[in-house]
Amino acid sequence: MREFPILRKEYAKIIAKKIWENDIDVTSSSRGNRYINFSGGVFAANKNKQEFQEQVNEVLKMFRFNQSRYRWYKGADEYTYYTIYEGKDSDLMSFDK
Repeated sequence: MREFPILRKEYAKIIAKKIWENDIDVTSSSRGNRYINFSGGVFAANKNKQEFQEQVNEVLKMFRFNQSRYRWYKGADEYTYYTIYEGKDSDLMSFDK
């Protein structure tokens, strides 16, 4: 499905505008915009990464992001990632928990 890569890219742009005041940069990356990247000082602490992930996990799963990646500054080589959705964009949507 061609729509999901476009939706993921637009979602990342919208979220970036919403949380810029918290000094968090948001981008999407990889072929098909499968990764969403969050960069900000707040993510220096693992607890903050975990809590943030818990809050956004379901939405990221709906957009079928493969991973969310967290780093504490934009140029950091290391990041923490969470695997979210491992299926294909063409898979039928399931709302089972």
